[in-house]
This record gives sequence, C-alpha cells and structure tokens, in this order.
Amino acid sequence: MEERLGVRLFHRSTRSVTLTAEGTLFLERCRRIFSEIEAAELELSQTHEAPRGTLRVSLPLAGMLLRRRAPRDRVCEQRMGPTLPRM
Repeated sequence: MEERLGVRLFHRSTRSVTLTAEGTLFLERCRRIFSEIEAAELELSQTHEAPRGTLRVSLPLAGMLLRRRAPRDRVCEQRMGPTLPRM
C-alpha cells in the first residue's frame, strides 16, 4: 500500500510499529469510508424487508359483490393482515 500511495504509513522498528502522520490521516479517512459503506448496506437491506402491518380495504358497493364471489387472498392475509369492513 505504501508503494502504491508513495508515502510511508508506518514507522517500523525491531520492537514496534506505529503510524506516521500520513498513516493516521489515511486511517481516519478509511474509517469514514467504511462507516459510509456500512450505512449504505443497512439502508439497502431495509428496502428488502417484507411489508408489515394492517391493510384496510373499503369498497362500499363493489365490496359486497366481490366478498361473496372471491375468497380472501391467504398469502396477503398472512403477511399483511388485511381487515375488510363488515357490512
């Protein structure tokens, strides 16, 4: 990495390794970048969650006709918990 960047990132001795001033700057910048990547991943992962909650459908006249002819959608009912008004 040092060769690629053209700077020394570490002070090396036989007993220790420490960051140079450039190394400290580079580390801080990398941490900010990784933080942004984690935030972006979290944001995207939340968009793939299945919708939850109650779905309320109100169809005054057509609802009575549809209700008698078509059964409720079981998949929707399991995932969304729809509530149809009683008539």
